[in-house]
Amino acid sequence: MKKLICAVLSVLLAVACFGCKSRRPSTTVSDDYEVNLHPDTSVTATLRVATNNSTAELKIIDDIGALLKKKYPNVTVKAEPFSQNISQQYSSWFNAGDMPDVLINNTFDMFTLSDKGILLNLDPYFQAEAADPQSDFNVNDYYDSYMKMGQEKFDGAQYMIPRSADRVVCHYNKAIFKAAGVDMSLVRNGWTWQDFFTVCETLRNWYDENNKSDYYLIDPYFTWEAVYNPIFESFGVQYFDENGDVTLDQGDAAENALKFIYSMIDKRYAAPISVEQAGMQANKGCILFHSQASSLIASKLQPYYRDQDVDEFYDVVTMPVFDGNEKIGCGAAGYSVYSGSENRDLAWQFLKVLLSKDGQNVMADSGSNYVPVRKDMADYTDPTNHWGRGFENCNMSAFTYNCGADGQPDWNCYTTFIAQQKPKQATNISGAIESLISSYCNGQGSTYDSVMSSCVNAIKRYIKM
Repeated sequence: MKKLICAVLSVLLAVACFGCKSRRPSTTVSDDYEVNLHPDTSVTATLRVATNNSTAELKIIDDIGALLKKKYPNVTVKAEPFSQNISQQYSSWFNAGDMPDVLINNTFDMFTLSDKGILLNLDPYFQAEAADPQSDFNVNDYYDSYMKMGQEKFDGAQYMIPRSADRVVCHYNKAIFKAAGVDMSLVRNGWTWQDFFTVCETLRNWYDENNKSDYYLIDPYFTWEAVYNPIFESFGVQYFDENGDVTLDQGDAAENALKFIYSMIDKRYAAPISVEQAGMQANKGCILFHSQASSLIASKLQPYYRDQDVDEFYDVVTMPVFDGNEKIGCGAAGYSVYSGSENRDLAWQFLKVLLSKDGQNVMADSGSNYVPVRKDMADYTDPTNHWGRGFENCNMSAFTYNCGADGQPDWNCYTTFIAQQKPKQATNISGAIESLISSYCNGQGSTYDSVMSSCVNAIKRYIKM
């Protein structure tokens, strides 16, 4: 736990780093602050919520505000949209002494900000809710892996509340799969990479036989940590040892993982990383590895299949796994509370509304059918769970398959190495690994020693910063 003096020192450091004089009073709090789980329902206040500058995000804030207003009629929720990098925006506001109360966030930016005294440790609220017999909040209602992704080093202070279950899945063009004669019994939740390669071989042959030899199959996002990290971990890659020393280059695990990734390029399933990808959403390729909501992907394909129902041209399945070492990439976006907020008790009520069933349905009704982080909303065919609306005949369970609920195993694999060494350098360290993958694959797999050396040296430089 950070002490109050650390928060103050962090403020001074932030001022020095961002080159402007802070006008913000020293209002950050220690980790043992008092909480009030039952604010006066007649209280008058404006709760400022920082969010991305998009129509869907602004609708979410407005609708959550309307739900909060049912209990607190004199509380106004005001969205404050921005378009630049999260860490940069919050540091700018922080130094200017003009921070909103609630802050949209993600795991990587949370790590960057966690030592700057900007984010409130929410553990006192968790503890108070657990001790309150009137509480309607139970941390066990939510997928454990996503809650952990809002914690310092994944097992420490809770700095962020996840808003949805963002898991990488395999979106695919069902119409093309059927036209190619794919064995659809292989395309099931829990399928293996061997199954996947069999399917890709069928698809590759069909493309080549139908004057589409210059098309690729997959939009793979190989350089995205949510895609490459589960592959790396499945091959036994260890990024750091217990002392924090870089071990990425030790043994042959990383090279084997890179060879596996490159094999999909070599077989012409995926395009070389340096060129345009397959274009699944443009009805060219037929597979996409991503955590985007189905509504967003299907809407891009719909113009090509105007007279067809969505389940005739689109579906989704889990990411392929290695049998016996099943790992599927996931991430977390959510909301944090500013440590100096004078409305922190109301900010906690805002977060609780977001995590309620009504709040999770608001997320789904925003225009993107985000997957709820609540375990009791996994059934997408239940009409009271809005995230499945319009996709009842699709395999939406791919998003929640083996997520650790109801005795299931938890295959969710989040990028824990970013917490092992210099969390505030998480983005830069991940960027070095992205460059490793790009350089290796663009070099036709013949430059492993040189690209690995460059990667390790870059990570060591970031550690020293």
